[in-house]
Amino acid sequence: MKAWHAIGLTLFGLCILWALLASPLIPLFLAAALVMLLLSVRYPVMLAAGAFAIGLMPHSYMIAWGLPQIGINLLDLAVLLMFVVVLARWPEVRTTLSTESLLRVLVVFVFAAGVVALAHGQLEGFGTRTALRSFRFYFHVLITFHFAALLPRPSQHKLMVSAWMVLVPLQLFLVGTNTISYSPDDPGTLLLAPDIYWTSAHFLPLKTFYPALLALAILAVGRKRPLLLTAGLWGLVALEFTVLAFTYKRSQYVGLTSGLLAIGLGALFVEFHRSRRFLAVLFRWLAVAVFLAVVTGAAFQLALRTVPEDAEHVQENLLRRALFLQESDTDAPIQDRLEGLRAGWRDIRDNPIFGTGLGDSLSYVRAQIFHSGWMWVAVSAGVPTVLALLLLVGIAGARTLRTLAIDSEIPLTSAMRLGFFACLAALAGNALTWGSTLDIGDVSDWGLLLGLLAVSMPRCSSKEVRAVCSAEPATAAVR
Repeated sequence: MKAWHAIGLTLFGLCILWALLASPLIPLFLAAALVMLLLSVRYPVMLAAGAFAIGLMPHSYMIAWGLPQIGINLLDLAVLLMFVVVLARWPEVRTTLSTESLLRVLVVFVFAAGVVALAHGQLEGFGTRTALRSFRFYFHVLITFHFAALLPRPSQHKLMVSAWMVLVPLQLFLVGTNTISYSPDDPGTLLLAPDIYWTSAHFLPLKTFYPALLALAILAVGRKRPLLLTAGLWGLVALEFTVLAFTYKRSQYVGLTSGLLAIGLGALFVEFHRSRRFLAVLFRWLAVAVFLAVVTGAAFQLALRTVPEDAEHVQENLLRRALFLQESDTDAPIQDRLEGLRAGWRDIRDNPIFGTGLGDSLSYVRAQIFHSGWMWVAVSAGVPTVLALLLLVGIAGARTLRTLAIDSEIPLTSAMRLGFFACLAALAGNALTWGSTLDIGDVSDWGLLLGLLAVSMPRCSSKEVRAVCSAEPATAAVR
């Protein structure tokens, strides 16, 4: 650590000298990056929270806002800093993940498949720049997964969750007041705009809604909470689900539904092990789901009353998006997506093992035609790669549900772990109908969430924990 401080301070001084003698922009930025690196080596949770915040503000939008450019995407820079931190603290990373052999093997396999796909694309003559942009997903998964090994403590999880909770309402406020816009091509003009393609909420990234899932996880797993905290959590949920109704984005609906199902399953596991009354627990959480739907609907109607002249148009658009299957034959976007899926299946059939490679043939534009991150991985890197990624999510989910039954654990710790899994489930569900594996705001989340779940699992040390961990032999065998 002292050597890193000495190197960092020396380079920091050289950058300041360079800034005084030449152009100040790049040297000062490098100096700031070095300071961030030194802080991240000591406090990695700061870098994790910062990368999440950067993911909420994609590079292309920063360009549109007129921010100074440094020639590198800021999220890529954050992941590169994570890479350096992982190298600096590799013995600690290796020790923390020493019991996670299967997950590490799968993560490395996915990364290696990305390397093969990158080389394959170059041999086919595909564009290098496009290939490297596409390769970002595989690199980020590898680095962020191992970086999460430096965040094993519940106190770090609490700090990170708190940062997520603060950053996202702030972003929603900026969008709602039309301070920022999320698409230079279809700029949203209002949070409650009557037209689908002119509402700023339509362009919110999926991770904007992670806090709602984390809040629901805390409400579902925790036992006794202060009344003010409970009211605040429900208020956050109501706010984000009301905004969700105005996104008109079907992939967001699919993703959040997946996250809600994850929370529902987790709550059922916890309550069933506490009371052993399955039907009673099931009816209870069905009642909670109905209550949530009613409260969100009421909040949605209240929001509509703020723009009464547009309320009818907003409701019509929302209903049209919800009943899109009835218009599948005449809906041009649906027909385009179906054609993209057919093209993807043809590519998978022709290149099932190694895929078609990364490069111009699998550009971001074509991935948008697929409208499926899972299909993009299968097409670009092969079916084994997408199966390994699916297995990673499945193992993380099974182990999360299994360990939620441990009564000796602090309820908030279990709640945060369930919240992380709900976010991962939302990301996986969203990727069914959206290119989350190529979206610069989402690519780092895959590895980070998988890593957080891996390091937050209780270790089977006490008799009580061992009894729970051996309760499901099939799942334990997978581990």
